[in-house]
Amino acid sequence: MNEEQIRQLDKARQLIRQDKYHQAVRQLTPLNEETGDYEVNRLLVKALQHDGQVQLAIKVAEDHVDDYLGSKDGARQLILLEIAGQQFITARRQAAFVPQWGQQLTAEITQAEKQAESATAATLRAQLKSFYHLGDGSFEEQRQRLIDAEQLPLKMYLTGALFLLRDPFAKPLIKSSILETLQPLQINQQATMLWIDQREYSFNLRDLQPLTKVAEVATMQKMLNDKYGQSDPSTLAAMTDELQLQMIFLYPFISKAVTSPRDWVTALTSFGTLVTPSESVGKAQKWQQKIQRLVDQMR
Repeated sequence: MNEEQIRQLDKARQLIRQDKYHQAVRQLTPLNEETGDYEVNRLLVKALQHDGQVQLAIKVAEDHVDDYLGSKDGARQLILLEIAGQQFITARRQAAFVPQWGQQLTAEITQAEKQAESATAATLRAQLKSFYHLGDGSFEEQRQRLIDAEQLPLKMYLTGALFLLRDPFAKPLIKSSILETLQPLQINQQATMLWIDQREYSFNLRDLQPLTKVAEVATMQKMLNDKYGQSDPSTLAAMTDELQLQMIFLYPFISKAVTSPRDWVTALTSFGTLVTPSESVGKAQKWQQKIQRLVDQMR
């Protein structure tokens, strides 16, 4: 920061010390946009929260999540902010990403959830009911209800999630999003999922891996990088996006479809031009066509 920006920051600190939070927000907002500085962001988030603008404070903090989680004080500020905004599931995920402080932070989230269950029981029951009936709506409606459900305490969220994993009307992308949300929490809980092949599979939530850590996904991404990385970065970007979307649809049972990563990449990058594909490539093409039909149904 230059001297003028440092002077503005010092003035904002003084306003906060004087509990003049609204004025501090007005001082810090343009400074945060100009500098992108983490310390400026922290002060702005604090001022916004004390000024009653909790949801905006959360949105502003999202620009520096990794910085917040880099220290105990920062992680606690972020998680207490999310608790204040009743973003319990997001707060639990953040705590899971900092296991060195996670136990204490999770205890604070649990306490806040109990208080919410007591103070806003009727509201939470209504939110859970909306979550349960997520499958009744369009894809956009389902996505919004899924976002809203992150305001539920974990126990209630999990109740709805386990039901929706077996719901034939919940979109595949919604089901995989639920699992990706729960994955970092490492919950020892059996679940059953109606997958895109219309069969049910049982698994333990504790065994879920991050999508990027799935062996087949990492292998295929390397193949794409090797094929296009030096010569055609635009095609690499397009193929990476397409692969990621396909894997989200297949999650968490990727290996049931991707039996040969090399043949899957061959099918992905052939653009439908293979006249006589091998049996394995042909199976990959059929899976990819199935996924494309599911994508088309969301439009």
